[in-house]
Amino acid sequence: MFSIGDKIVYPLHGAGIIEEIREMEILGNLRTYYVMHVGKGMTVMIPAEDTASLGVRTVCSAEHAMQALSCIGQADLEYNNNWNRRYRENIDRLRGGKMEDTALIIKSLYDRQHKKGLSTGEKKMLTSATQILVSELALAKEIPYEEAEQLLLDALDKALELA
Repeated sequence: MFSIGDKIVYPLHGAGIIEEIREMEILGNLRTYYVMHVGKGMTVMIPAEDTASLGVRTVCSAEHAMQALSCIGQADLEYNNNWNRRYRENIDRLRGGKMEDTALIIKSLYDRQHKKGLSTGEKKMLTSATQILVSELALAKEIPYEEAEQLLLDALDKALELA
């Protein structure tokens, strides 16, 4: 169970700080929800009893966050040529909630965007994955969102310049 003030990550949405624990009656059932803001202005309500099945976890350490960024430069890019299959594989990785997987998704989509372009779905995924990773990076390192975003862009530029 989490508490107000805990920093958590909700896969497919991003990281935030629990601001409120609210009980709500929905369809006759009283349920407890964690309320937090994610990224730039989105409010998320997470059912407390479903956190494990949803993959909700605490924000990683600053050291782990920097290791995830460093894996951007170390990993080789592999593309599935079928965009639909590639999209589904990336969604599954995002659902897993691992920061390293999110970083690799961003790297591959960022690279592909600059070389071949992205489908509309992949453009949205790149934006979403970036928000997810940057929100956790900002909380883990206790830095502003914009600074975390710049750390990611610097890591991407450096990694793809070496490729």
